[in-house]
Amino acid sequence: MSTSVIDRRTRACLLGCLGASALLAVAGWVYQLFGHGVTSRAMTFAFPPPLIGAALLLLWRLARRPGPTTPAKRVWQNLLFAGLATISCGMAFQGIVEIAGVDGGWETWFYAAGAALGAPGALGLWLPERRRNDDIDL
Repeated sequence: MSTSVIDRRTRACLLGCLGASALLAVAGWVYQLFGHGVTSRAMTFAFPPPLIGAALLLLWRLARRPGPTTPAKRVWQNLLFAGLATISCGMAFQGIVEIAGVDGGWETWFYAAGAALGAPGALGLWLPERRRNDDIDL
């Protein structure tokens, strides 16, 4: 598949997801390197949610015909990415708290808010799209 069928905004979202995932992977690696032998699974695996977002967006783009993303679909896309960003932040926060050796307690709220934003966003991308000609009865 050529990248020319992917519009500029979608390409920017995909690059943003890949960049965020790389940044979280490097942050997890640095924390493990300087954590004095203390590691955290949450910090180590904070990078997959942005990758999942990029994969979902790419699958959605491959499943529908090429063209620009409509404003209605952009709302669902933004909800999905906000949810995945919240989950990633919660995982990074949980990793920092675990490495520091204290009890945070806020991680559950991050995960709940991320799921509340991301699930409707992921489902909304797959809703059927109305075309302009659907309003005309012949």
